[in-house]
This record gives sequence, C-alpha cells and structure tokens, in this order.
Amino acid sequence: MIKKFTKILSLLDKSRKIKFIIVMFFVFIGSLVEIVSFGSIIPFLEILVNEQNNYFQNNEFISSFISNFDKKIELLAFLTFLIFIIFFLKNIFLIFLTWLSTQFVNDVRLFLNRIYLDQVLTNPTSFQLENDSSKIIRNSMGEINAITNKIIF
Repeated sequence: MIKKFTKILSLLDKSRKIKFIIVMFFVFIGSLVEIVSFGSIIPFLEILVNEQNNYFQNNEFISSFISNFDKKIELLAFLTFLIFIIFFLKNIFLIFLTWLSTQFVNDVRLFLNRIYLDQVLTNPTSFQLENDSSKIIRNSMGEINAITNKIIF
C-alpha cells in the first residue's frame, strides 16, 4: 500500500507535492476540529442532566467559571451559544477544506491528463493505429480519475 502511494506521489511535481502536504495538514486540523466540536457536547450534557456538577469540581478553573453564573439557565444559554459558535466555525472550516481538496484533486487530475495526453501524442502513428481510441479515452478518463481519488482518500 505504501509503495503504491509513493509511486502515485512520484508522478506529481514539486509544487503539487507541497500542495498535497498542505491539504493533508488541513485534513488533520479538520479532524482535530471535529474532535473538539463533539467533545464540547459532553460537558453541556453533564451540566444539563446533573444538578450537583460533581464532574467539574475537580477542575478549579471550570468550577470557578460555573460559579460565575447565578442561574443554571444562564449557564445553559451560554454553553448553547458556545456550542453553536463551535459548530458554525467547524462547518465553515470543513466547507473550506472540501473546496481546497476538490481544487487540489482537479488540479492533479488535469496535470495527469496532460501528461498522459502528451505521452499518447508523442507515440508513433503505429501506436495510434494499433490501439483503440476507446481504450485511450478509457485510460485517460477512468484510470486517472481512480488515481486522483486514491491520492486524497
């Protein structure tokens, strides 16, 4: 698997490899953002369900923060707003990440199609006569799409 992956990456030029590293970095950040967003729900549910908030008394900062609110409804309203903001920002980031990865995949697909087309066109005429045009088109469309999908996914 790693050999195939490195073989596919070896097809890319230096600027596209750098873009690939940038996209993978943002995918990693997106994973962390997902963890934080779903992890923020557990304290909210703990405060909502548990009256004494024993879960937070071990942490001095959190217990002092909770004690700043006079009523439990104020704390719940603040946490609801905070969770809404976290999920909103997460979704904005994930939309950006989807756009970025789509741009990268399309760029790589175009780059590989150009390389393949250059290879096909520089072959002698006998190559063109011996091979079906449908085979050349299939390789251009299907195989390159499969390769670019494996790069990201």
